[in-house]
Amino acid sequence: MCWSSIVFSVSEACLLSWSVLYIYKSADCNLPWTHYHNYTGMASSAKYFAGEVLSLSPGLEIFGQIQGHLVLGLAVTWCSVAACLAAGIRNTGKLCYITTPVTFLVAGILVVRGLFLWNENVSQALSPDWSNLTDLSVWLAAGCYVFHSLNLGLGGLTAISSHNKQTTNLLRDAILVCLFHFVWGVAMWLAYTCLLADYQVSTHLPKISTGGPWILFVVFARGLAALPHGIVFAMAMYIMVFFVGLGTLLGTLLMLVSTLMDFFPILQGRRGHVTMAVCVTLLLLGLPLTSQAGFHIQLLLSYYSVKWPLILYALCTSLAVSYCYGQKRFILDLCSISSIKLRDVTMTHMVVLFTTIVPTLLVILLLCSFYHTHSPPDGQTPYPQWAKIVGWLMSAIPISILFISAGLRFFMLSRKHNMTQSFKLLLKPDEMWAENLASVYHTSSCEKTTMTMPIIVAESKNFYFGESVNTNDGNNNLDEYFDRNPHLKTNPEHSSF
Repeated sequence: MCWSSIVFSVSEACLLSWSVLYIYKSADCNLPWTHYHNYTGMASSAKYFAGEVLSLSPGLEIFGQIQGHLVLGLAVTWCSVAACLAAGIRNTGKLCYITTPVTFLVAGILVVRGLFLWNENVSQALSPDWSNLTDLSVWLAAGCYVFHSLNLGLGGLTAISSHNKQTTNLLRDAILVCLFHFVWGVAMWLAYTCLLADYQVSTHLPKISTGGPWILFVVFARGLAALPHGIVFAMAMYIMVFFVGLGTLLGTLLMLVSTLMDFFPILQGRRGHVTMAVCVTLLLLGLPLTSQAGFHIQLLLSYYSVKWPLILYALCTSLAVSYCYGQKRFILDLCSISSIKLRDVTMTHMVVLFTTIVPTLLVILLLCSFYHTHSPPDGQTPYPQWAKIVGWLMSAIPISILFISAGLRFFMLSRKHNMTQSFKLLLKPDEMWAENLASVYHTSSCEKTTMTMPIIVAESKNFYFGESVNTNDGNNNLDEYFDRNPHLKTNPEHSSF
């Protein structure tokens, strides 16, 4: 997960550095991609993006030179991330009260303005083609969009939620986050469809015309340039893109910093220095993406390393929560932290959801991802064979670490237990997690936690399958766990962790 977070952060920061340049260029009186080298329309914005911004090389084999303006944009991006984290997670959270409404406001403005461009092409594009539901690539694209939009499988949401208050309605927040992302995605898709209404394929377009950055910096740029007062719309658009990507980077960076501080206790109390070191390291790792082959490298990273690994991480997490930690205990923790009571029917449906439906969908999505991850999408510059091998190796590194770690843990357990007991212990929370749980249970809890320190509610009710029982013993949803581990409940040494 950390490896994929690093790769994702490098790729995302590269994209944000391009948006920084477009924000700067949008401040010009005339958008420079409107009539670039006597080209017009989509060809003009494509030539500007590939020639002026990227100085794009013909392929991944030609590395080219490091470009100063891209390095500057990358530095601005990471300085913004470091500044937000230096202000503290709570002050950064307050910043969301400004950035989130601005994001939805800009999306709404683009949709309303795009509706004035409605024509027959838009109506035809919005007409549903139900036969596409039988195409696995459509489901794969939708699943990948959900993972990237919600930052799933990277640990960013976990890192951010670890700073929540003790009594936070996680179920409500999860529903609202999914709803907001769905509304924003539909709004941007509608705006994109309207701006693309009169788009015609041109022979002047380079062969890299594919999704992702191409849509953002070519299609949207061309559509915004065609609007009256396009400078205002373009600047608002790319400021919104920067804010959205900045929030994603903050989550992944928090996860990396928290992981380092958990694995190396000597770093405790030096969060600021660790954060700066991680930002500088990721900045240096992103320098190859500022070369003339940077666009090809960015697509290689996003296509091979930040696709099916995220689905696999989510599948492993789902199986671990359902069958190792226990789905009922997990639901009880959600109810306890959220201070809500669920009906028996709701609890039963949630158990079925976590144990069967979610893992099954993730397995299907993972198999589809393996099936389609064999070559770049149509229209993208083909990678040489060595680049494909590098992409698969980068994807396999975190998976190899996962299985090697599990194998070493199983070997250590097998030295004290038989094979069956070792396998059962491998699928249960280890002693370190239990000690952390006991220390929080016996001591006063705090609002800020690390990645491995669970959030425990000091005062709660027993919401087990609709029953509400007030007690003075603290967390009743943990009684079952401590009954099975009495040494954690009676041994006072665990409270001094």
